[in-house]
Amino acid sequence: MAKFTTGTILVLKSGGPKMTAGILKEDGYVNCFWFDHNQVLQEVTLHEDLLTEAVF
Repeated sequence: MAKFTTGTILVLKSGGPKMTAGILKEDGYVNCFWFDHNQVLQEVTLHEDLLTEAVF
């Protein structure tokens, strides 16, 4: 079972920008989306063990 749900705001455990969880894959990987400093949409796929829910 996935640790997060689609739309959850996440960050890498090591820090970095806030990202939005997209597709949650059965193998534990999460597609993450964020806007960079130029407001360009970025995407990366990371394993859920590398991520934590963002604190506001």
